[in-house]
Amino acid sequence: MAGTLKNEWERYSRQMLFSPIGRKGQEYLLKSRVAIIGLGALGSRSF
Repeated sequence: MAGTLKNEWERYSRQMLFSPIGRKGQEYLLKSRVAIIGLGALGSRSF
């Protein structure tokens, strides 16, 4: 677990130092999820 926290700190340190995001905002982003819907025709050729 400690290694994971260190890796996260290294990866997101600039965002955590950026005052509008901060540590609390970064924790919120880490817990967030995204759903991508409707990409079935992406790259399909239309006639």
